[in-house]
Amino acid sequence: KGCIYPQFASHNAQTIASILAMSGERHFEFQRLHGMGEGLYETVMQAYPNVGVRIYAPVGSHEDLLPYLVRRLLENGANGSFVHKLQDASVPVDELIVHPTKLLITRPSIVNPFIPLPGDIFNDRDNSKGTNLHIASQREPLMNALDKYKDTQWLAKPILGSDGTDGGASKK
Repeated sequence: KGCIYPQFASHNAQTIASILAMSGERHFEFQRLHGMGEGLYETVMQAYPNVGVRIYAPVGSHEDLLPYLVRRLLENGANGSFVHKLQDASVPVDELIVHPTKLLITRPSIVNPFIPLPGDIFNDRDNSKGTNLHIASQREPLMNALDKYKDTQWLAKPILGSDGTDGGASKK
């Protein structure tokens, strides 16, 4: 008890409302990016004064930050319609808080032919099947197979370039 402190980073009102509804008396905090979600989290903090909200900003070199910021832009682009609706005062709140399942059942099919199934994501190879670690019949064979490596020490290095050279300490 008290060993895990959940932290949820989201700028999605539906996600935040779901977490608040499921949390009960548990202690946790929300996290938001600096410059995003101010109005949403002001409302949360007024309604739930005991819920913490941590504001963070990524720091680091250009090489470290660029992939992070691109990922955030892609996520925001994917949620763009929601974000734009949230900022549009003419959009009724009832439209913003429609549960995704209720929206999906109004469509003729929930299958989107433009989104490939996980096994078909890559054109040039099969995707990995994955293992559901919550299912004992899938977890136990994996753990048994890994058991023989428990005393093995591994050394991992990045592969640089197409010639297969490793990222050792040598300088060019």
